[in-house]
Amino acid sequence: SIGARKVHVSTTGRHVWPYETWEKAATNVVDAFKSLVLAEGQTTEVVVDDGTYPVEALWVQISSPIHFHSVNGPEKTILTAANSDAKYKRILMMDHADAICEGFTMTDGYCYSGDGAGPGALRLLSGTVRNCIIRDNQGADNSGGVDMQGGTLDGCRILNNKACRYDNSDVGVGAGIRISKKDAKILNCVISNNTARVQGGGIYVDAGLTGVVVSNCLIAGNINGMWSSNGSNYSGRNGSAIYALSGLFTHNVITGNYCQAYRNSNGTMMTGEGTVHLGGTAELRNSLVARNLSAWGAQGVIMNSANAKVVNCTITGNGQDGYAYKDPTVAGSSRLTAGTLVNTIVWGDCSELTPVLADAVTQVCNWT
Repeated sequence: SIGARKVHVSTTGRHVWPYETWEKAATNVVDAFKSLVLAEGQTTEVVVDDGTYPVEALWVQISSPIHFHSVNGPEKTILTAANSDAKYKRILMMDHADAICEGFTMTDGYCYSGDGAGPGALRLLSGTVRNCIIRDNQGADNSGGVDMQGGTLDGCRILNNKACRYDNSDVGVGAGIRISKKDAKILNCVISNNTARVQGGGIYVDAGLTGVVVSNCLIAGNINGMWSSNGSNYSGRNGSAIYALSGLFTHNVITGNYCQAYRNSNGTMMTGEGTVHLGGTAELRNSLVARNLSAWGAQGVIMNSANAKVVNCTITGNGQDGYAYKDPTVAGSSRLTAGTLVNTIVWGDCSELTPVLADAVTQVCNWT
């Protein structure tokens, strides 16, 4: 027997292989993918009706030109992680330049432990994921929501994800999204209310990556410096919205993010600072950084690399939150100690601290 080139999935289907009509539709996405005919040079299709669909496997894998989409969008079509291995529950892995996934909510993904463990929900190596909601997932060391190693996220909402490992208080980066390889694109997305134990509550970008672009996004309400009872990495828990060592961030609004500080159970101060941390070759352009808070040190932008840039930006209304652990001796509502600053305004930061602009920064504008 041969399968079908268009497969249907519905909670009310009869689950009759190869699921080529709504009446005979598969009742789960894992079996639906097993029935596809993958003809060379042709796109195959998996279309999913309204409902909630447990993914009872490590994840669904797409490595061919498949169009995987819902009928009525992410609010009505939900994929939940339901692998029998309680330590690793994910939703989707996609690795084909012509693959498309659109119109789903992906939730309940979970990685318990293990070096480098992540993501919670989605691993994207190539292809396009659009109009999806990725929410309430947890990665261990990184990638609470999305592990990006390429591909494009377009018009997605990345919400309420976490990056933390309960057996190691010194790991947890990129709670919303972690980008670890070149050519990843994040376009027209909302990245909100994600929490990282260490760095990059919203987005974390590794060093040395080319072709990485984050554009026209709202990055809001993310947190880093998540409380833990122990830990030895006492500082450097920076970048509540963005921790980037490469990549271009352009035409984004970055607001309402919070960088925490706290004392662990041993009384040791755990500190971090900055809404946006730019190191390596990272570049922030044409963006607004406003009304973000830090409990310790600098609150706006930290730039500490000779090859980093801030261009055509407004950084305003950022401040310390008056929390008991704030350190008024750590200077800078924004702190730029190296790199290039072009045509940028820093104004009205709600702090007694003043912006710090080191001699090592190349100025092509007035520091206001």
